[in-house]
This record gives sequence, C-alpha cells and structure tokens, in this order.
Amino acid sequence: MKKVKMILASTAVVFFLGAGAATTFANNSIDANVVLQDAVKSDVQIENLPEEVTKALAESKWKNWTISKATKETKLETTYYIVTLVKGDETKEVKITPEGKIKE
Repeated sequence: MKKVKMILASTAVVFFLGAGAATTFANNSIDANVVLQDAVKSDVQIENLPEEVTKALAESKWKNWTISKATKETKLETTYYIVTLVKGDETKEVKITPEGKIKE
C-alpha cells in the first residue's frame, strides 16, 4: 500500500512539473510572436509613391518642402508611408496612409 501511495505521489509531482514546463514554453512562444509582429520597412522610390500620398503632401502645410526619402512601413496589416521632407536646413518626417491621410 505504501508503494502505491509513493507511485501516485511521484506521478502527481511529475504531472505538475510537466504542466509548469508547458506553461513556460507557451509563454516563450507568445514572446516570439510579439517579435514577429515588428514593422516591416522598405525603401520606396519617390516617383513610386501612391498618387494619394503625393497629392496629400501637395495640399498640406508642407507643400513647399521637397521629398528627400520615402519608406513604406507595414505593421499588423496597417501600412504607412514615412516621407522625409526637406526645406533649407529643416527636415521633417511625415507619416501618411496609402489613402493620403496625414498622421502627425
């Protein structure tokens, strides 16, 4: 009878330790998913910017600024264009949706 109790107790300990390891593994998997959701960025040639983006800039307070660089950024199925503008010694980055909405 003592042996049966010892076996049951040992089995319970192994079960709970195994469950803890599974929880640790699951938590590490969640962390890995967060890392995979970082933004994907790619350079865009200025002449390849969507018309809505260039039109929004032409109608904005930055209409007299020059586009020096453009980057497309996608994160969690949301895409923005990060446009670097230059006027004299000043530089400004503007975030614009593909539809032409400026996000400051």
